[in-house]
Amino acid sequence: MPIHNLNINPSILCWKIEESENQLLSMVNLNEWEKKHINNHKRPQRRKELITSRILAQQYLSKVHIEYHNRKPILINSSKEISISNTKDYVAVMIQNEKTNTGIDIQYYSDTVLRVKHKFLHPTEKSLFDIDDNEVLNIIWSAKETLYKAYSKDKLEFKKQLIVTTIDKVNNKIEGVIKYSNDKKASFKLGLHVKDEFILTYFKE
Repeated sequence: MPIHNLNINPSILCWKIEESENQLLSMVNLNEWEKKHINNHKRPQRRKELITSRILAQQYLSKVHIEYHNRKPILINSSKEISISNTKDYVAVMIQNEKTNTGIDIQYYSDTVLRVKHKFLHPTEKSLFDIDDNEVLNIIWSAKETLYKAYSKDKLEFKKQLIVTTIDKVNNKIEGVIKYSNDKKASFKLGLHVKDEFILTYFKE
């Protein structure tokens, strides 16, 4: 079922999967490529996630389909950009204008980040945040997932190049900098929504 109470940018749509695969299929129009792609997946949950992302995209743009180029989702019948994320029973989609950096991540709370934090935390983040706080680590990880999607052509490194400097849950925002190999830096701003069930981050600027 669609989630209506997030009060986010209207280009962001979320869904909690409570339906059967057949129920989801009845809500969407798939092209032949999509049908084959979905049926190639053996796990029922993964098929439901793929179907749901297309339901959400068609709620925003009724005649679009989603295919992939170099593993990146692209919209068929539209020049707009799309980013997709899923976690457990949730799927999130963000659709933006052509050539706009687009990235979204929805993250179920996980303890895994505590075990692998050394792989994605920059030294600056270690000095700014409580790196033993599970929520903080999940927010930082989600932010970097969103940034990686938004700047997919740059193949950025989570630990060395993506640095979160501000987490503001009151104003629903994350800020930080991207460090490029030529010593160039660029600031970024992300949207943040922390819920009991999940963390959602999305690219703003």
